[in-house]
Amino acid sequence: MECIYNNREALTIIIAGVGTLLTTIGGIFALLQWKANTTLKRAEIIEQIINKFRSNKDNVSVAQEVEYNKFKYPDNLRTSYFGIDDFESKLDTYLALMDYVCYLSPKKILKEKEFAILHFKIKMTLKNYEIQVYLWNLFIFSRKNSIFCSFENLIEYGLKNKILPIDFKEESCDSYKDRKMLFQ
Repeated sequence: MECIYNNREALTIIIAGVGTLLTTIGGIFALLQWKANTTLKRAEIIEQIINKFRSNKDNVSVAQEVEYNKFKYPDNLRTSYFGIDDFESKLDTYLALMDYVCYLSPKKILKEKEFAILHFKIKMTLKNYEIQVYLWNLFIFSRKNSIFCSFENLIEYGLKNKILPIDFKEESCDSYKDRKMLFQ
């Protein structure tokens, strides 16, 4: 009788061990699958963003204006105040896309290597003095009206990477004070 009891106990231990082993293997498989899906999702996000930069004709035209120093603020904006000019709308869309990328990066939704694909385009845009003046005017306007600046993430990225001047957030910023707009 004692032998049967030991066999049952051994069988119970074996079954429990096999169950634990299978659960562990299933957990590892699920983790690997989750990691693969996350990587794939990030790749899809990168592809969508790159396509918006390269395939959207408005973004391409704005990029050309900015990268070839054709954009002059406020000369390219044909009106005396915000909200009416077509080019301004295209520029805001272009900068909003960059702001979105700068939002995703510190949250680790985009890894450093993935962000590097877009880093050059963002850096070249932020280095453009006219873009800096445009962003500065929007930032000062937003602050004076106690509203969130639409391009806060892009501005923070420019400050963190020393593309924008240290005093960018100051109304008395030496780099731009002679270019202050009337709407402020």
